[in-house]
Amino acid sequence: MDELIQAVKFSLAANFLSLGHWKESADLYSEIILTWEANGTQSEYLEESPFLLYTYMCHHLGYIRALQGRTNEAKELIQKGHTPALKQISNLQSRAYCSLWHSSISALIGEDYGALDRVNEVLEIAEKTDSPILCYLCYAAKGNALIATEQFEMAGEIIKKALNSIEGTQHRRFLEAVYYNLVRVSLELGDWDEADRYYQEGLPLVELNPDREASRFNFLNGRLLASGDPPDFEKALVFFEKSILADEASGAMVLAAQTKYYLVQMLAQKGEIERSRSLLAEIHKQFQDWNIPTWQQKCGQALENIEKGKA
Repeated sequence: MDELIQAVKFSLAANFLSLGHWKESADLYSEIILTWEANGTQSEYLEESPFLLYTYMCHHLGYIRALQGRTNEAKELIQKGHTPALKQISNLQSRAYCSLWHSSISALIGEDYGALDRVNEVLEIAEKTDSPILCYLCYAAKGNALIATEQFEMAGEIIKKALNSIEGTQHRRFLEAVYYNLVRVSLELGDWDEADRYYQEGLPLVELNPDREASRFNFLNGRLLASGDPPDFEKALVFFEKSILADEASGAMVLAAQTKYYLVQMLAQKGEIERSRSLLAEIHKQFQDWNIPTWQQKCGQALENIEKGKA
């Protein structure tokens, strides 16, 4: 009965995660992880489960903590779920999925933290299987890890391999995140046409999970509108603000702050210098408090540019 209760709680937590209900998911994962640690069952597989659930839960909860700005906790959870002993008994599915979540945390905070090496190790094995899904997961994970280190051209190439690996299949899991990253990479590389094309291809996927994905694609739409020729600042502002409000309401504070960073760029471009400076100072302090140095440095550089009149 205890095992059944834990399985049900895990399923609930995973569904809350999929819906972007971060707090509800985190509360359940925290409870289950503590129970498993108290019982010493971290290395056990539940009956009929394809995953080593303890590692899976640690990485899920780690991603939520990273979204919430609890970066140190996120890193600790990666370590707890990726010890040498757990790695030794993890099956390939567990390793592939957990490398995806590890790399998602890395992409979010802009820090490798061992993600790329881990993904490469799992990808080497996955490519020797006949599983398009495992290859897809690993290519998507490697794309995340490359984004974390701002290797955008390589990231774009490997993420396209993720798409190619499931071409002709009905697989849709994490597909919206793949398109989301392709738009981001294209924008970073200055390819606005390709960014818009991937945005249009990925947008219908939002309807499958609007609670979680609408804010991400509103953010992308804001960036596309702000960087258009000519830019449409008024419409971009609407989509940036919708994204920020939704992320703050769900507790995804880091995503909200990152959207504000791009909003600041637009405001400075419009000549709203004081508003830009004030908002930058706010999120600069947030990234400092959250121990996310890459984004703290981005904000610091943007503040310097505004002071020098380079915005």
